[in-house]
Amino acid sequence: TSEFGVVAIDDATGMLFASDNKRQLNYYDAEGKSWRPTHLSPVSQVAVSGGKVFAILDDGRLIKATVDGKDSLQLWPKLIKGGSLTASQGVLYLFDGDKIYRYRNDAWDSKGKPVAFAMQQLVVKGDAYYGLDLNGRVFSSVAQRYIDRDANIFKLWPIGRDLMVITKDNLRFYYSVEEDQWRPWTQW
Repeated sequence: TSEFGVVAIDDATGMLFASDNKRQLNYYDAEGKSWRPTHLSPVSQVAVSGGKVFAILDDGRLIKATVDGKDSLQLWPKLIKGGSLTASQGVLYLFDGDKIYRYRNDAWDSKGKPVAFAMQQLVVKGDAYYGLDLNGRVFSSVAQRYIDRDANIFKLWPIGRDLMVITKDNLRFYYSVEEDQWRPWTQW
């Protein structure tokens, strides 16, 4: 890929996608042991999940397509400038500014309105997400509430359905969905 290249791996199939120096998205055909074009170009952002390719093109259009780039459909009515994509288990998350939008089952949640506001980081696992808001608090879509209101979280990492965080004072904590509680991270 070029210095402006993008790379993505389908979390369901393991298929690899990468852009070339002309910013065309290609996929690796493991059976044919060669790279094949998706005909999506020029791409600036890509997320792939469940055999669906989601791409933001350089002109700001958000496109959904099949692996080979055929049957493409523009998903978002406006052009996206500076947004980012993340996908998991066939669910797409669009992070535009500080707003989060979710696309699943061929429709946008909340009729295209944000599912979360004032977020600076997002980690996802299928339909579930954790959002780090602009104040340093953590929201859980599973619990449908803030699970941490201390406003001292710096960064989030997913661990399956659970969550690991690092605080602004460099402490690590683990949140268990099943137990609905926090504990210090002692693994390393």
